[in-house]
Amino acid sequence: MSGFSSYVILDFGHGINAQVEKLPKSGIFSAIVTPFIVESYKLLEIQDPSQPSPSFFGRDGYKVRVNAMWFSSLIFSLVAALISIHCKQWLDGYGVRYLPTFN
Repeated sequence: MSGFSSYVILDFGHGINAQVEKLPKSGIFSAIVTPFIVESYKLLEIQDPSQPSPSFFGRDGYKVRVNAMWFSSLIFSLVAALISIHCKQWLDGYGVRYLPTFN
């Protein structure tokens, strides 16, 4: 493997290290967003059975839109943490296997 490739792997590894250090913040964000999701999900319950369920663009559509935003923020946060962990593990494994050793 060339010196440039090993430099690129090391550089990516150091960049991912900075992102992995932010993972506790992602966990805290997820822990904070979850109670908001629980409370806003109650808005979707139908109080009067004769009323139709709220549609996305209807008069009460803000309830659906707010819930969609809360759920998407939680999902994006968790997916970003998952991807960064997998990238870090892949780079660590790739670097250990292919980087030259200096004796």
